[in-house]
Amino acid sequence: MLCDADLDPLFWDNLRAGQPSAWHGHVPFAHWLVAATRPRSIVELGTHAGVSYSAFCQAVQRSDSGARCHAVDTWAGDAHAGAYDEAVYAEFSAFNAAHFAGFSTLIRKTFDDALADFADGSIDLLHIDGFHTYEAVRHDFESWRPKLSNRAVVLFHDICVRERGFGVWQFWEEIRGSGSASLEFHHSFGLGVLALGPVVPEALRALCDAPAERMRTRFAALGERHTLAADKILNPASADEPQPALDPLIDPALDPGTIFIAERFAAPPGVHALRLPRDAVTRGAKGCTVWVVAAGGQDWRQGDIRRDPVDPVVTLRFSAFPNRATQLFHLFVTDPCPAGQGLPPRLAALLLDQRAPIALDTPMMASQPPSRALVLDGAEAGEPALRVVCDYANAWRDIYGAYLSGWTHCGSDPVTHVALVLGERRVELELEPRADVLVHYPECAPAMPVGWRGYIEGLPGLALQLSVSTATATRLITPELPERLTRPPPVPPMTPALQLRFVEMVNAEALSVLEIGARIVGPETIVWRHRMPNASRYVGLDIHPSANVDLVADAHHLTAVVEPGSFDAIWSVDTIEHLQQPWLAAAEINRALRLGGITLHIAPHTWPVHEAPADYFRFSEDGLGCLFGPAFGFEVIAAELVEPMAIYPVRRDFPQCEMPLHPGYGHAVILARKVAELPPRAALEQIVSQQLGDSRIYPDSDRAAREQAERDRLARLARA
Repeated sequence: MLCDADLDPLFWDNLRAGQPSAWHGHVPFAHWLVAATRPRSIVELGTHAGVSYSAFCQAVQRSDSGARCHAVDTWAGDAHAGAYDEAVYAEFSAFNAAHFAGFSTLIRKTFDDALADFADGSIDLLHIDGFHTYEAVRHDFESWRPKLSNRAVVLFHDICVRERGFGVWQFWEEIRGSGSASLEFHHSFGLGVLALGPVVPEALRALCDAPAERMRTRFAALGERHTLAADKILNPASADEPQPALDPLIDPALDPGTIFIAERFAAPPGVHALRLPRDAVTRGAKGCTVWVVAAGGQDWRQGDIRRDPVDPVVTLRFSAFPNRATQLFHLFVTDPCPAGQGLPPRLAALLLDQRAPIALDTPMMASQPPSRALVLDGAEAGEPALRVVCDYANAWRDIYGAYLSGWTHCGSDPVTHVALVLGERRVELELEPRADVLVHYPECAPAMPVGWRGYIEGLPGLALQLSVSTATATRLITPELPERLTRPPPVPPMTPALQLRFVEMVNAEALSVLEIGARIVGPETIVWRHRMPNASRYVGLDIHPSANVDLVADAHHLTAVVEPGSFDAIWSVDTIEHLQQPWLAAAEINRALRLGGITLHIAPHTWPVHEAPADYFRFSEDGLGCLFGPAFGFEVIAAELVEPMAIYPVRRDFPQCEMPLHPGYGHAVILARKVAELPPRAALEQIVSQQLGDSRIYPDSDRAAREQAERDRLARLARA
């Protein structure tokens, strides 16, 4: 549990630790909130020096969520924050441009003037931190409320401040019970968290349901680390105070010849080199391995020193990290370790150490490196003396071939050809100039680093190689992919969390249940009736009879066979994609549920054609939200995509060969609650209903007939 990747955001660094702010203590929560709930649009009202806003942006960047971020402020100050000059905006604007320009926009307007820049229902995360009087906070909230989406979360800072005219606490007392869920923190002047929309991200709901005092205590402890670190930077000790030396965290006498040095240091942006005293890297009799590990342990570099250096100061160069200024890193010096084996568990355990960073000589890069993982591949014995630097950006491989993309340079020698080689096959790649890389390797000029990408056919047992040529030499490289490209994804649970939550609600409240699509299709069918033993009544409905079917009927006409309002819970799995008019079924489900009843539906998102010829639809979580949302009298409790999977197309040219890099999802899941009654079937419903025809086109339980229908479908495709 302690090493769960979902907890990583809690231990990320604070990029704005050197800026004055009352928000430093909430940075871990901001990181976690964005990474766990993955908002699509983030807006902050009141940014000042950008500590909170940068925390949101950093989480968007590190979690690769694809969100758009907007900071709204006049950057002129107010009676509570005080007035500040143009330098505050100029500094933060430059910082934002250097770190988050691709997805972050600073809007220099009043909050009211900025309203026109956002569409209604478009904002998933809103942070209100402007003028702090009761009237101002209430006005900001009510003005921006129409802009919030159905999954919106709103943050209110300073809910614990009751002086100098602050009234956030008063408005928070009024508003905190108006959403679907809420929680509050009391440290760092207080933070109110309101899940206002009907769709509450599952991770946030779980946090809201956790024991409040334990949750507050733990986040306060996490936040204190950032508050103390910021205070140390803003109020430094005397310049005459000696810096700590490279003393080992673990005494070699207690662990001889294993870990010689374990320290932390604050790095400049794009750290790519260290200068260390000679005696720091000559501890082992057979040489040593030096490790530079980013906080959290997700990215690292390692290199061996096999002989005694001559110079008193040793410069260690390595492929650049994509870090920001002041990000903390760990330095380890150990006995020699083989490359490619991952970070040793004993070093991973030492990442929890929070000792003060030491001062290290870390040469600065001109600007941030353009990629996450740089792999330096030098010449080996018997090969041409051609120094090649490669960045492997993306990769995938299956039984038919391999895909690889990245960029390359060979110093001042222009790269003329790059090819993928797999066995006897060779594919020349098209080269694209990469001026963004050149700024990090000025020694290349006038040569230009080149980008490339390509797919090559070949058997899976063959080694993929990269051929790089200049006018004078050719080098054949076996790519050593960075760990982030080779780490297998976590295996998703067999049963979606929302389905388990539905079952728990049924059993806890003894609900009456109607299952739509209940028949047993084959031996792989899971019968869930027995997992809801506390249900006061359980009825299985299907268009065809089966051992698990109590009622043979069409879901499009549900209330023709069941009384309106007669069930507490209605659900289906892999069924609504087979309904010709699922919106009619959604309306009928509303009518069959009592007010306050719940409904759960699981439908395929990225899934092969099945049960043909009655396989009509695929759904996203937003698509299910259209069926089981306000238009049909429901509020969405939660919705999500589950079971991530890669798509490997038969056609392998561009852009199809990059489809495996963009995941699909096996299913979409929605859990909703009925909050409004629908009128009797509307005229439009009657018209659409007349177009249904015979719903019994859906295959019956005759597996042989279904398989013959699938063979017929494939034969038609082959003839086409």
